[in-house]
Amino acid sequence: MASSGASFRLRWNVNGWDLGAVDIRNIYENPLKPFELSFAAAGRSYRILEKENSDKEEFIQFIKSEIDEGRPVIALGVVGPPEASIITGYKSNGNTLLGWSLFQDNMEFAKDVTFDESGYFMCENWWGKTECVMSMGEEIGSMTDMKKLLKTRCSF
Repeated sequence: MASSGASFRLRWNVNGWDLGAVDIRNIYENPLKPFELSFAAAGRSYRILEKENSDKEEFIQFIKSEIDEGRPVIALGVVGPPEASIITGYKSNGNTLLGWSLFQDNMEFAKDVTFDESGYFMCENWWGKTECVMSMGEEIGSMTDMKKLLKTRCSF
């Protein structure tokens, strides 16, 4: 929460609950900055692929290569609103994704999913809803010192 700035994301509208403040991508001008800061704070490399710069085949190749290397993928929008889902597997050469989402049991958001015997969702029509995919890679340094992290990240 501290490294991404997300702990401050609900402070903007003092007059009441504002669903626009919930989305972590509304914290900074660059919507990916909270994720980039979090990966950097953890001392890890990362890759992010956005829909606006990529096609479905690039997404599939990204997802398959990361999962084949043993790394789950974070995907925004597969199930529910454009919140994070964890993609842990694929079927049909990447056309069906398996994973877990906070929204997978909410039928309002999970109309198009079925469930694997493991409890993971399975989604075939994920492309139309998925905005970006991310993966966390290898260690590239030590985790950021907490005092330094709080001083630099909390000064918006």
